[in-house]
Amino acid sequence: MQHKGLRLDVQGLRGVAVALVVIEHAKLALPGGFVGVDVFFVISGFVITSMVVRDLASDAGFSLRRFSIRRANRLLPAAGVVLAVTAIGTALLLSPFGTQQQSAGTGVAAALGMSNIALYFISADYFSEHVQSNPFLHTWSLGVEEQFYVLFPLLLCVAWRVGRSRRSTLFWCITVVAVVSFSVSLVFSFSAVLPGIANPSQFAFYMTPTRAWEFAVGAALALWSARARWHAVHPVAVALGLILIAASAIWIEPGGAYPGTAALLPVTGTALVLAGGARHNPVSGLLAQRPLAWLGDVSYSLYLWHWPLLVFAWRLWPGQQGAVLGAIALALALAALTHRFVETPFRGRTVTSARRSLRAPVIAVVAGSTASVLVLGGALTSWGDPKLASAADQLLARPISYNECLSTTPVSQRDLGPCTWGPADGRPVYLLGDSNAQQFTEAARSAAVGEDRRLVVATWGGCPFLDIGLQRASDASKGAECARYVEDTTSWLRSQPRGTVLIAASSEMVLAADDTFRAGDGSVARTTAAKSAVWAERLAQRIEDLQRSGFDVVLIRTLPHFPGAQRDWWHPVECQNAVAFTDPAACGITISERSVRDRQHAIRTAETEAIRTTGAGQIDLLADICRDGVCSTFRNGTWLYRDGLHISPEYSGMLAPLFRPALAIE
Repeated sequence: MQHKGLRLDVQGLRGVAVALVVIEHAKLALPGGFVGVDVFFVISGFVITSMVVRDLASDAGFSLRRFSIRRANRLLPAAGVVLAVTAIGTALLLSPFGTQQQSAGTGVAAALGMSNIALYFISADYFSEHVQSNPFLHTWSLGVEEQFYVLFPLLLCVAWRVGRSRRSTLFWCITVVAVVSFSVSLVFSFSAVLPGIANPSQFAFYMTPTRAWEFAVGAALALWSARARWHAVHPVAVALGLILIAASAIWIEPGGAYPGTAALLPVTGTALVLAGGARHNPVSGLLAQRPLAWLGDVSYSLYLWHWPLLVFAWRLWPGQQGAVLGAIALALALAALTHRFVETPFRGRTVTSARRSLRAPVIAVVAGSTASVLVLGGALTSWGDPKLASAADQLLARPISYNECLSTTPVSQRDLGPCTWGPADGRPVYLLGDSNAQQFTEAARSAAVGEDRRLVVATWGGCPFLDIGLQRASDASKGAECARYVEDTTSWLRSQPRGTVLIAASSEMVLAADDTFRAGDGSVARTTAAKSAVWAERLAQRIEDLQRSGFDVVLIRTLPHFPGAQRDWWHPVECQNAVAFTDPAACGITISERSVRDRQHAIRTAETEAIRTTGAGQIDLLADICRDGVCSTFRNGTWLYRDGLHISPEYSGMLAPLFRPALAIE
């Protein structure tokens, strides 16, 4: 069905896509609702290619200048309004302990069309605040789209001019792009480690090269469907396409290797709907009904508004479903207003002078970026509040050289210079394990240097230095990643001077329902008891292997961990701003030592058994963290913990006297 040159079934499909995203983001249902973004990508490839090719074939020809100005007027005014309002909300509502800084930085990148790049580095940072608290998180897909709008028309123009059979050249050029991009996407999605690439699976999710194939499918369809002669099966194609999209929204789980091969489901479904709707039929007519078509009309503004409003609602009223529904209702209202008074006045604006035509987009970009820069500056300086600044300095600090020392690059390939301290001829100390090992860098460095020894830190986020056969349901590549760390580091150690190995790990994966281990007999350990037994066995094996190779081994026992009120683990960002700005110390929490011992009984039992059977040394910090039966994240002006799983660098430095006896050479 056509309406003023616009296919209403395509608008209805946009409405379906944004509805899937909003429902999933609101955590109401449809765990795979994020595939709505893939639907948008295919639609964009289809629509933009149709427009560009139509202009290329016209007498007037295609003008990249005219295209760019129209895209800027179509997208940037609404984005600028939402980005500016979101930046203000970030300053007023979000925590100054990391969330404001990361959100405002993302806002600046979003205004420049690069938020997907910024978010790749933020989300790949193991110590970053939970990315779900970032109100600009959803703009990653807009960054990908904007980069597509810059690059893809150039490719089409070049292919159109160099080919003899212009449409065939375009089609094959687009096909090559699709095949190459899809191949790269598969490699990155399923790789635990790639040379020079931190977190390949995150790269696959966020970056344009690994998403280009989705646009290319829509682009190829725009060229091919115009010649297709299969009208009798058009309704079947639309129906099958909608079924595939619905199935992907229901069955695809977040956290897996994505896009990977799973994205083929929504991408293929979208292609079938677009192809089948080329000729009006009863099934495509359902998508063209006014409610869905209207939702498609406002889909861009709704996409812009819904996520920041949800983040702010969760912040103000955590756990309140009514607040979530209210945020969605407000997003719909604001989307309608933005579409009417911001999008529509600039849509299709006639191109006159570039200066006049780009006035509104430039103002929008300046407004959004300026607001975010101001918030970023205020957050980085703790808004001039000395008490807040003192707390932020400790809570936002990272262990020294943690970017280099906590890495997904195999240890044998790292430059360990920034992760090495002490005399070159000193008997070495190696700190190995996950981030719960790396958090002891300051303590181990001071203790080692005090004993005239050399410290080398070689840790890997989320991976213990144990071969436990980890399988994580929410991260299919994690097990292979951790196995690579253990294998590579073990091989690397054999070539190093003998010394002392400090091993530490959070051990929480023993309790995590999402994690399973592979037992010695090949069975899968799922229960806490079974996983604890595997942990004890593999820890003892690791210690004995190191001892046979001539290393002394010291186990740093699992620290108390602090559960959160709104998330799995306590984090100072849970503290509302009214408290944070009044008395930052009140953002800390305490729990009883008994509750810690009860929760970690299986973990500590496994560690005790491994120490007993191997005679390894140990450092147990429980008594220092928990005094008089109470465990605290804050004490006497010092933040002991920076989140529920990690101690602060400030406190780590204070622990050096407890490390020195274990490193003293007799």
